[in-house]
Amino acid sequence: MKVEQGREAVWNHAKECGIAEDIKKIAQYFDIADVSIISGDKMTFLKERPRKMVRVPAVPTKIDFKSVIDSSREQRKRFK
Repeated sequence: MKVEQGREAVWNHAKECGIAEDIKKIAQYFDIADVSIISGDKMTFLKERPRKMVRVPAVPTKIDFKSVIDSSREQRKRFK
């Protein structure tokens, strides 16, 4: 992975990704202290390198809601 740091590198990477205009609009209303962009095999950041994290892709699952609701409505055994 190619890693770059600095203002110019971040803006060039944002232009490559097509998000430069979005960052400009956000910066008009909010104070942005640090920016990091990760796309493909390239990572750029302004001041601080982003911390490492493991991202898990979402896996769609089908839940049978009727059976879940019915099981929650069952009479529970209560022991004295």
